[in-house]
Amino acid sequence: MITWINLMESSGAILSDSMLITKALKFGKNFPEFKASRGWPEKFKLRNGVKLRKFHGDSGLVNHDEKSITDFNETMSLKIEQYGLDNVYNADETGVFYKVIPSKSVCIKSRPGIKLSKDRFSLLLCANCSGSDKRRPVMIGRFKSPRCFKNFNIGKYVTYTHSNKAWMNREIFNKWLSDFDCELAKKKRKILLVIECPSHQIIVTLNSIEILFLPSRTSSLLQPMDQGIIKCFKAEFTNLKINDIIEKVEAGENCQNAINGITLKTAETLTFFAWNKVTPTTIKNCFRHAQWIKCETITINSESKNYENNYEEIIKKFQIEDPISHSEFVDYGYTENEELIEFLDKSEQAGTLQSKKVQSQPKSADSRGFTVLILVDETEINKQKFVNVFCGTIESPEKIYLLNCLEIEICDASAICRIADDTIRIYDIKRENLLLFISDAARYMTLAASTLKIVYIKMIHITCFAHLLHNCALKIRAHYKYIDDLISSIKMSIVKNPSRRSLFTVIGLPPDVVLTRWGSWLDAAKYYSRHLSRVRKIVLSYPNCERL
Repeated sequence: MITWINLMESSGAILSDSMLITKALKFGKNFPEFKASRGWPEKFKLRNGVKLRKFHGDSGLVNHDEKSITDFNETMSLKIEQYGLDNVYNADETGVFYKVIPSKSVCIKSRPGIKLSKDRFSLLLCANCSGSDKRRPVMIGRFKSPRCFKNFNIGKYVTYTHSNKAWMNREIFNKWLSDFDCELAKKKRKILLVIECPSHQIIVTLNSIEILFLPSRTSSLLQPMDQGIIKCFKAEFTNLKINDIIEKVEAGENCQNAINGITLKTAETLTFFAWNKVTPTTIKNCFRHAQWIKCETITINSESKNYENNYEEIIKKFQIEDPISHSEFVDYGYTENEELIEFLDKSEQAGTLQSKKVQSQPKSADSRGFTVLILVDETEINKQKFVNVFCGTIESPEKIYLLNCLEIEICDASAICRIADDTIRIYDIKRENLLLFISDAARYMTLAASTLKIVYIKMIHITCFAHLLHNCALKIRAHYKYIDDLISSIKMSIVKNPSRRSLFTVIGLPPDVVLTRWGSWLDAAKYYSRHLSRVRKIVLSYPNCERL
């Protein structure tokens, strides 16, 4: 059987469990005791390491020029060594039918379908190999100023432009490329890898970007965007869209009206959130699937292995019968309407399992019926960054619960948005019930809060008082240039001569000032304003050569 399976796989044949049973019965004619029961295929696959896998991309349907692929791989190996993974980018455009909904639904009775809308826009996505830089998406619509953007900052979260058929053209691509080149003018040169098509004809002079085209008819095989990045984005986009429609229907709006109410303005917001949800790990894996990047070039975080172990532990703990494998759990369909419901179901299962794991979840309150506040904080332990999400109710603000603690690689506004939004959805908190978002006043936190306000309309962002005082202190400090010299000089005089600590016995040692530590500069200001005359006497007691 294994020899036959290898032969069929090498020939590109598609096999199913029923085919395995049919072939096994044919091979087992001389073994009367053999019975290929319904459970036999699963046991056979488990024993021999055979799995039911989903195909990714469409590279298997295209005849490729092996020589051109080999030449390209050699070229890319040299380019990666020259530029490094952070400086190698891939870009591609895709079409998005933003009003299309799934063709399947969980229901009791049969019901008529809904006519598919042809409203669409094109989208240009770009990211680098390491996933550390996801470029701002470019949305291409049909009109320069759509009516839905009235009283709205068009292109606030994406770069919006237009063409007659909402397609990418040479002018739009070159304008984007020129802007990108100007941004990189003060940095190292970076590669921008694009597919070879008429819209990508380069007519501008580039100083900071080197263009490298893919060989013809190899996009599905060699382009990382086609290896799952775009599909993952579309899955997140559709998930957010369906959740938005469901919330409107729950509020009493007609389903068809909710679908028709999706405009380019809504699509822009959904695009922003969906692109933020595409994680650096996902991007790394998609670049790894592209044949011109060696597997060992990108180090995959051991976090994925931990997830697999945790998944197996959860299966055993809750005694789930006939569970799906971890690979099947995370390997969902991206674009087919028929597979979208499966994706939503698995997302719901993941949320249920996670909520069971967090023991500090509030048990006495229904999260859908209370006005809620969330507190988001980022901390670093042993060079590992964590984002913590706490939750409480306005009715009982003294009770705060930890809802989520997640390790991240890059802490920026998009990461905060993604983690906060995912946590809120997992615990089924209604949008109108979220009133307060509490965080520090860091720039990325402020940007994340302003972004979340698009979806959570009633939300108010509150920053902690300590950070406010810290920012005020920084403003005041800028007007007193010699304060830094005073603080550092006194500190160095004690460090170089520890015996002088006894001279500060009466007033205490000066505060250890760290500019990034909230309140430390205020403590120093308070200390020296109170004890300046005594500090002066102590300094005058130093030898003449050290008084300066």
